[in-house]
Amino acid sequence: MPMHVTSGSGSENVTVEAEGRVSFDKTGDTIRELFKSKLSVTPKITVVPVGTLPRTEKKAKRVIDHRE
Repeated sequence: MPMHVTSGSGSENVTVEAEGRVSFDKTGDTIRELFKSKLSVTPKITVVPVGTLPRTEKKAKRVIDHRE
């Protein structure tokens, strides 16, 4: 589940990509609420079908920082 951090308009934005099996909306809502309750961050959630996100054989990069 990669997380992308970007900045723009004086704020930082977080986008999370996740895979869902049944209900994309419910999966996205669950992830959004977990981030909000644990980190006080409300990310944009993109849920895609299982098998869509790339797999890695080595240690996965979980946070991708696009800020300059």
